[in-house]
Amino acid sequence: MSLILSDFFQGTADLKEVVPGIGASVSLDELNGSAITAKKQICDILPVAIYNAIKAGDDAEKKQALSAALANLTMAKQIPFDAIKFRKSSVAFYKNEQEASRRMYMENYYNSMDTLLSLIQDTDEWKATAFYTRSQNLKIASMSEFDALYPIDQSFLFFFRTISIQEEIIDEDLSSYFEQAAEKETETKRLKRALAMMVVASAINRFDPIELPATIRSLFDDSSISRSGEGEQKYLLEVAEKVLKKARSIIESVDMILNIQELDTSVSTGNTSACRKDKFFFMP
Repeated sequence: MSLILSDFFQGTADLKEVVPGIGASVSLDELNGSAITAKKQICDILPVAIYNAIKAGDDAEKKQALSAALANLTMAKQIPFDAIKFRKSSVAFYKNEQEASRRMYMENYYNSMDTLLSLIQDTDEWKATAFYTRSQNLKIASMSEFDALYPIDQSFLFFFRTISIQEEIIDEDLSSYFEQAAEKETETKRLKRALAMMVVASAINRFDPIELPATIRSLFDDSSISRSGEGEQKYLLEVAEKVLKKARSIIESVDMILNIQELDTSVSTGNTSACRKDKFFFMP
C-alpha cells in the first residue's frame, strides 16, 4: 500500500515543517491509516482530479497549501490512536492536552484549505466542479458576498461547506420572500443578510466549534465552557438562537414592507389617477 503522506514528504523531518510539535519517533507508515481518511475528507471538497493535478504539478504555493492541509488533518485524526499508545506505555496524555493538540491541528488545516481554495477559485478546473456549479445557483453565490453580509473571515471552506445549508433554508423558509422581493433591491439585500444569519445559526448547531471561523467563535467564549456534557451544547444552542432571532426580526420587517407595498398596488378603481390618499365609499 502506498503511503499517502509520501506524495509530499520524504520523512518526519519534512513533516515537521508544516506540523508543529510532531514527535521525532513518528513515522509516515504509522500515520498512513489517518492519512487515508484525511485525504478522503479533503477530496470531499477538492475533487480527486484537482488533488492529483496539484500533487503532480509545479505550483509550489498550491502544493504547500495542500500538503499542510493533509498533514495537519492527518495529525488531528491520529490523536485518539496516540492516546491509546501512550496509555499502554504508561505515559500521561491528558484529555485537555489531546483537545488542545486537536484544535491546533484543525485550525492549521482550515487555514491551509482556505488558502488552497482561494488559489484555485478562478481556474477552469474548479469552475467545472459540482461545488462551484451549485454555488452559482444560490442567493448568496460567493464567499465575498457572504462575508459582506455576515463576517466569516473570508473563509472559502466555510462558505462551500454550508452550500447545502443555504439550499435547505432557501427551499424550506425563504423562497417565497425572495420571489416577492425579486425586483426590490433593498428588501432583497436584507433577505440575503437574514439568510446568511440563518446559515450561521444552523452551522453553530451542526458543526464542532473549531470548524467555525474565528469571528463566529467569538460569539461565545469557548474556552470558558466545558467541552463535554450538556453545558456546552445548551450554550451553543442559546447562541444559535440569538443569531436566528435577529434573522427572524429582519424577515418580519421585510414581510411587513412587502405586504404594505402589495396593498398599495392592489386597489383598482378604474381611475388611473387614484392614489393611496383618496377616500373610497362602498355601498352596503
